[in-house]
Amino acid sequence: MLARALGAGPVLSVDPMEGRRELALDLGLVDHALTADDSALARVEEITEGAGCSTTVDCSGSTAGRSLVVRATSRWGRCAFVGEGGEVTIDVSQQLIHKQVTVIGSWVTSVPRMVELLDRLERWDLHPDQIVTHRFGLADAAAAYEKADRGSMGKVCIVWE
Repeated sequence: MLARALGAGPVLSVDPMEGRRELALDLGLVDHALTADDSALARVEEITEGAGCSTTVDCSGSTAGRSLVVRATSRWGRCAFVGEGGEVTIDVSQQLIHKQVTVIGSWVTSVPRMVELLDRLERWDLHPDQIVTHRFGLADAAAAYEKADRGSMGKVCIVWE
């Protein structure tokens, strides 16, 4: 959503879950929703005509996801790891140094940046709640976490009743 608002394109996503890929396409958040398998990198290269992506973000925290975004990042590109957990093994010379890739790890941001983000969401009329597919009351928090752990659809939200 933010990538599109900032003028990025094409916007690609990779996800192992069909429902999440369909949701991203249905909401117009991405131009291409790719299957998370061995063909993902080849599809990225095909879509970008071999250039790779100028900016990549791994939200999965998975070893495979992190490896993919590093390999899919273009020369002089930026790659961010925001997903918790996991490891990554890379060929530092070929995948980072020779390509001049910048890798950033990000867990939280500052309060001023959050204020800026909220201002932009309002100004650009963006509604992140569109990706919430399941809402649970506080009393059902355990069920909400179980649903979220399956990762089969959009975001799970716990709300005050």
